[in-house]
Amino acid sequence: MTHRDQASDIAALLYPLPERGTVEPAEAFDDAVDEIRRRQDDCAERLRSAAGTTVSDVVLEALAAEVAAKADADARMRLLLGYARHFVGPRGYSLDTLAAVCHLTDRGVGKIANAQVDNVARVLGVPPVGGKQLQDRSNAGQDDTDLRELARTTADSLRRLDLNDKDTCSSLAQTLQDAGIEPHMHGDQLAPTPPIRLTFGASHREILEAGVKNSTAMSSAFLILSTWPTYMRIEHKLGILLPTLLNPTPSPSSTSFLDGVRDDLLKLSDHDD
Repeated sequence: MTHRDQASDIAALLYPLPERGTVEPAEAFDDAVDEIRRRQDDCAERLRSAAGTTVSDVVLEALAAEVAAKADADARMRLLLGYARHFVGPRGYSLDTLAAVCHLTDRGVGKIANAQVDNVARVLGVPPVGGKQLQDRSNAGQDDTDLRELARTTADSLRRLDLNDKDTCSSLAQTLQDAGIEPHMHGDQLAPTPPIRLTFGASHREILEAGVKNSTAMSSAFLILSTWPTYMRIEHKLGILLPTLLNPTPSPSSTSFLDGVRDDLLKLSDHDD
């Protein structure tokens, strides 16, 4: 059995040759093949040098290098998420936009981006912008008068809002978005536990346990919310309202929901931290 050169095999896997018809312009195909072969030779030589004299170590060395590259790429992605979310003015990229690019959930992107604020600020030597991050208004001494006024005017609009009037709903939604409000704003900070859902025929004990766990999760979220500064609670409440304005669906429950949001906004607009 002929012994294969593992370093060359690995280089061919990491830098595969292009197929004819995949390179444009077509006349550049031979040059592209020569460039890839050069990369293969360089890669194979690096692997042989790093692995020493033991042939089997070449495979492990290649795997270790790819694991390290993946970790580096993940660290860079996290920094970029923090930058895109909190340092690009005036409001940063939305969670859904970043989540789509990274193939992550909105909540996952929010957690990563929020955790990188200090790291990005340290590297760039500048503070974050906008009102979404936890370090903004209260720590920077910014005035939240405009946000309180937005809460009051929104509450006043809700007093006479008709969800059948889609143009008015859209206009109010645009006003909130122009002010930097996003759907479910700061919701990722609550880290709620998904509610336990029971199937038909659940035992009495299962029902009681589910009720206790769901109640505990809700209490935990309310406790976290109570520690937030007023500006953050206003942004969160407006963020809860925004999806209803973007997709208005008239119903008795939605009317009750709007009444509750209006009352909460009025209380928050006059609340002292």
